[in-house]
Amino acid sequence: MVFERFEKAPKIVQQRVDSEYDSLHSMVDRLRVAVLPGKINVREATDAMRALTRVLVEGPGFETAIVNKRMERLRDAFIMVDGPAVLVQLFQPPFAPRDLMSSADIGLRNLEEVWNDAIVTLREICYTHPDISEPFCRKHLMLFFFSLMGRKALFDSAASIIEELLAVNPCLFRLDDVPRLDDIISSFSCRQLAIFCRVLALLIYDPEDRQMLESAKVVKSHALLQLRRDRVSRTSAIVEANQATLLRLPHFLDRLVKVLHIVNFAPSMDHLTQFQHMNQSIPRVQDLLFLLSNLVDSHDWAYWEAMLVTADPSSSAGDRASATQTLRHNRREYPSLGNLALLLEPMLQTAADRANDRNNAGEANGLAGAAPGNDGFEDMNELAEVQLRVVEAADLIPPQRMRVFGREMNPHQPMNAQRQGGVLGASEDAHNALRLHGLLLVPYQVEVFFVLCTLLQGRRKADVQAELLKAGGARMLTKMFDRLAWDRAADEEAPEGR
Repeated sequence: MVFERFEKAPKIVQQRVDSEYDSLHSMVDRLRVAVLPGKINVREATDAMRALTRVLVEGPGFETAIVNKRMERLRDAFIMVDGPAVLVQLFQPPFAPRDLMSSADIGLRNLEEVWNDAIVTLREICYTHPDISEPFCRKHLMLFFFSLMGRKALFDSAASIIEELLAVNPCLFRLDDVPRLDDIISSFSCRQLAIFCRVLALLIYDPEDRQMLESAKVVKSHALLQLRRDRVSRTSAIVEANQATLLRLPHFLDRLVKVLHIVNFAPSMDHLTQFQHMNQSIPRVQDLLFLLSNLVDSHDWAYWEAMLVTADPSSSAGDRASATQTLRHNRREYPSLGNLALLLEPMLQTAADRANDRNNAGEANGLAGAAPGNDGFEDMNELAEVQLRVVEAADLIPPQRMRVFGREMNPHQPMNAQRQGGVLGASEDAHNALRLHGLLLVPYQVEVFFVLCTLLQGRRKADVQAELLKAGGARMLTKMFDRLAWDRAADEEAPEGR
């Protein structure tokens, strides 16, 4: 799509656009001036971008069709006044450095806010107007977005825009073109690697196959087999190159398996569906989970390895001693997270029960449902208590007996006292903490598993199989199978020798 130069439009036209669309042209022009070569003003650009984001993304809600229609008109006007063309300038020289990975950290920190707002706005525009995404799929811009993922403050927004652009434009490019890809991926936390698998799923799987799977037409079995046979003989060279690039990265497969090991500590499928329903019906739970996700991002991979070893009762004494040494510097932290897992489940379940009761009462009275903003928490003080316990990872359990994931807890002692008394050992502490982390990572389970399956059917599947076996992939899959089995009896014993 070719962007027209709206800045050359007659003044009366620009003024009319401003009067009808919340001064949108003036805001875009303010941003355009702030990024002009030789006159770059980062603070002015940040303020202008923030104003645009408030109008185009954070506008007064999406609750009604009227508001939705107005938001759509505002975004149409943003495109008309060359907004996307101005956004491009934020991601390329002279405003952006040519080599992001080698630039000074202090200078980049000043740009993080404007880049984050620009990416969030761009993602929303591309979602509602896919036809304008083509200029942002140019190789140099995609590589720049990949480099942004190496910065913790920008990872989520950068990953989301890459996923959005690749989804609406089935174009492939080589991962080995990304500068210092190994450094970027090795810097990912556990949660970031899981999210990154959403991007990888679009780069290591042929777009033709993806379009076939997403098509409404059902492919018959013999036709599917023929397509698979043809695909083996003519797999995309770029897809193969991207798979080979990933397999060359140190610890990549091992870390994917660790992610799935942690996910296996999440509740079983029947409990998980209840939680997902609660997450959808109680808006503030989503904010709470975002707060919790910061806990997952704060640990390195040595921490996860030590936690998995500690939670496994079959670990050798030597492995346990090594894990204890690794965890010694944050000994208080990981048991507290385990206590937090025990705290949140009954508190959130109570809130969900309240919300359901009020919805049922509303339907009985002929109302559409609970009052707006009523999400199952009695008042803001109760929600604040939950969030405070998240922040502080409190060590006391609620003043009533509670049953968490099938296990009854004694409420009359602080958790530390129970631990000291031998009720909860180091293994159970680590197990409880991993439950919480597994709950936060489980939304990305499908994408991580898809990446592993795709690599297992590639040309180097023998190497992948060997690496997965070495990383404990067979044990992880066995546990995953049991956790996902809906009809498996609680007391059913695993077959001998399994």
